[in-house]
Amino acid sequence: MKKAFTILILLVTIILTLNIYVLGKYTDRIRVGSFNLTITDDEHMVYLIEGEQFNKMLKQNTNTIIFDIYDKYPDFRDRDDGLNCGIYLDEQIESDYIKLFYEKNTAYVLSETTIYANPNSNALFKNCLGLSKIDFNAFDTSNVVNAKEMFYSCISLRTLNISAFDSSKIENMQGMFQYCLFLNTIYVSKKWVTDKVTNGSSMFVFCLGLVGEQNTRYLNVPSGTRDSYMYAKIDGGTSDPGYFSELKS
Repeated sequence: MKKAFTILILLVTIILTLNIYVLGKYTDRIRVGSFNLTITDDEHMVYLIEGEQFNKMLKQNTNTIIFDIYDKYPDFRDRDDGLNCGIYLDEQIESDYIKLFYEKNTAYVLSETTIYANPNSNALFKNCLGLSKIDFNAFDTSNVVNAKEMFYSCISLRTLNISAFDSSKIENMQGMFQYCLFLNTIYVSKKWVTDKVTNGSSMFVFCLGLVGEQNTRYLNVPSGTRDSYMYAKIDGGTSDPGYFSELKS
């Protein structure tokens, strides 16, 4: 009898501990800019501000943007000219902030930890006419919902590596690459999917130079469909055409 009671007490303790852990670990809804997200509160997460806000912070003559962590650029830690460009879910120390620095025409967007793209990344790089290179290091897109016109009119881009992009929650890809006139190659990985997309119209308008890895060319696709998000996938050739190339390790 005593043994059975001891086992019962042990089971109750385990159940209560698990419940406390689960209830403490998860937060139902958290506001991140204009979006509500369900996220785990045991993760140290810092979000970039919304796309249009970030876009306004960029200088007109920016030709390179690097998203990364301070460990790779330690000299920036002591600089006082960084502009805060993050949204924070909890109280955090000053060094945790996402900050934007400039050296000549290069923008460095740095944080102590992974930078989470805002769920609303609409127009993030829109009309950055001189932008020719973007490095998405320590950059997480897993909570992005709106990518409308993200790279709109980035006419200086020739190659774009978005192989780090997880697009599993993106619903709006309207005009995402519109007017990227000279963009030739877009690299993605298996994390790129369009399962949740509800608006993918005009995604590739005037992407005149775009070619997939199996030589599917934008200009060779029928004009009635060539701008659709249906081609936002790794090129499988004539049987499964797409405009993207897979970045192989």
